Amino acid sequence: HGLWAEGGSEGLEHKYAFVMLSYIATGSTEESLWGVLPMAVAIRRMSNYPLVLFTNSTILPDGSDLRTAMGKLNVRVLPVHNVDIPHKIQASMLMPRWKYAYWKLQVWKLTQYERLIWLDSDTFLTRSIDWLFDRPWMWAQRDDWFCKQNQTGVCSGVMLLYPSLEDYDGLLRYADTLDELKDGDQQLISMYFANVRGRPVNLLSDAEASFGQCLGRAASPYLNLDGSNVTGMWSMPTLVHKSGGWANTNNNEYANMCLSHNLSLQLFMVGDATINVCQYHPLGAFWRELFCDAARDKLDLKTLDAQIFCSDACWYRGGNRKLQTVDGDIEEIDTEALHCSRNATVRLHDYYAHVVGHPFLQPRAEKGLPPPPPPGPPPAAPAGQR
Repeated sequence: HGLWAEGGSEGLEHKYAFVMLSYIATGSTEESLWGVLPMAVAIRRMSNYPLVLFTNSTILPDGSDLRTAMGKLNVRVLPVHNVDIPHKIQASMLMPRWKYAYWKLQVWKLTQYERLIWLDSDTFLTRSIDWLFDRPWMWAQRDDWFCKQNQTGVCSGVMLLYPSLEDYDGLLRYADTLDELKDGDQQLISMYFANVRGRPVNLLSDAEASFGQCLGRAASPYLNLDGSNVTGMWSMPTLVHKSGGWANTNNNEYANMCLSHNLSLQLFMVGDATINVCQYHPLGAFWRELFCDAARDKLDLKTLDAQIFCSDACWYRGGNRKLQTVDGDIEEIDTEALHCSRNATVRLHDYYAHVVGHPFLQPRAEKGLPPPPPPGPPPAAPAGQR
């Protein structure tokens, strides 16, 4: 990944914009650029405003020019710069990767805009959020990782802000006065605007922005005449932060598995079936549609992992070894090695017996799981399901 030369932005006719950051550290295998692609398509469909991308990359993973490609998605590319963190603060952060999240502070330097909505690269837009630009002062997602609802902490993964060099400098000066900052940039932002500026950050409702593992928990605005909830799930947040996933998502690779094109994380083995659990997630197929709209249809990316992920034959039908690539050719590909799912559902016996499964990348023996039960007739279905 090359670094952009110093330079400003051009053609900024909008007063409002969305901003994301993709920083690829030297030697890192993480490709946060992938998360920008579906969000760029979502913003083009749902918003009247452009997307600005801070990045240190000059090329996409297939070697194509990043600035040219992002222009096709109405994304304006700017160079990301290091934002110095006081050593004692960096050492106190709970997650080492938050060092790079701290760099989002430079968004306050984009004073050519009046208002900006910051979006982390692991967020996903489900409907228009342009209304947020019209709200007074700052707004952010609630920091509610454990889905308790109506929490009062600030999560900076989604945030309406007003660019200001005074506030940028003020944030850095305030950081120098602190002894620790366990929650990184979002703790600093919350404390600075509450304690120094005297104007705390407002909090979005759980139906406006929420972590993906909390889907279905927010109160629904869709009610019957008697005030009861309309049957079903009617509380999808406008902005979803990560998808949620298997086991302890507080610090594992499955926390955002369905807002990702990594098929190997999406496969789950139950008995003798291997299913793609992101087909069971309410946003799995939608995220994939927007990702492939960008990667395959608009940018014609030629990385094998993107081609396989965007193949319906692989993602939906599994074991077909002949898959259509982005070039339109039918090629013989080892889909077993590329982690195409094999089954669309589990056996009824395993389903009703609540057989414990495990991710494709987590062998049963390593997780201390018992061997799968032997085949047998399914138990009687619960009442009302016969």
